[in-house]
Amino acid sequence: MILTQQRTVKMKKKIIKTCASNGRQPLKRRLNRERCSWKMWAVKKNQKKRMRHHSRRKIPAVMKIF
Repeated sequence: MILTQQRTVKMKKKIIKTCASNGRQPLKRRLNRERCSWKMWAVKKNQKKRMRHHSRRKIPAVMKIF
């Protein structure tokens, strides 16, 4: 969790730099969108890890059925 938080802070700083010229209003929306996408990415990564764990066991069972 700490790692992801550090990453989001870095991303926020980068976004603030890029959006400073655009004014303050779109900034909040951009930050929220980035946070959501980051969360989604983290969830997907965890799911992939979990899937990779079980895939070896599942494949032979499927082969037996057919």
